Amino acid sequence: PPNFHIDGNYEQTVEKSIHEQVKILPKLVHQLDYPTSGVMMLGLNRKAAARASKEFQQRKTTKIYLALVLGDVNSQSISAPIADDKEDYKQFKMKVDPAGLVAETEVTRIQYIQEQNITLVRLKPKQGRRHQLRVHMLYIGSKIIGDMTYGTELDDFQDCDEKRLCLHAAYLKNDAIEVELIAKQCDFIEK
Repeated sequence: PPNFHIDGNYEQTVEKSIHEQVKILPKLVHQLDYPTSGVMMLGLNRKAAARASKEFQQRKTTKIYLALVLGDVNSQSISAPIADDKEDYKQFKMKVDPAGLVAETEVTRIQYIQEQNITLVRLKPKQGRRHQLRVHMLYIGSKIIGDMTYGTELDDFQDCDEKRLCLHAAYLKNDAIEVELIAKQCDFIEK
């Protein structure tokens, strides 16, 4: 679910929930932003997690996200390097920067909803930079609905039922470790 911590000193986390169910403390393979919903890969032991994590680092994992974005967005490829935003005093935000790391995202338009001026898109990052999808959509002028970090104003929710980041990790696949994960339908698409 969105707004669910992966690990850390919180009452409820993904790690703790899995531990309660299968009595094994899973090892993190990758991260999802706190407000992002969807599928995650965890290892049942250190060796499995290390192998899977290596596949992520070598860009051998296919990740597909669904997002609701502001405006009428066409299918396109975004190639814009990303770096830390030095102007962010919290040292949390990223920005497009020519001196940054290579970041490429494929955007596929699924449906434009004219009455609300929003588009459902499929996002496929080639890399996995922090906040890559959120920064790339902002870069092309189509913020992800509910992205309070990268400038969504409350007015952006006016015609939208959702009051959360409308970004969902829908699919994850790695052939080398024979893993394919498909998330259940997310709430912002069901409506």
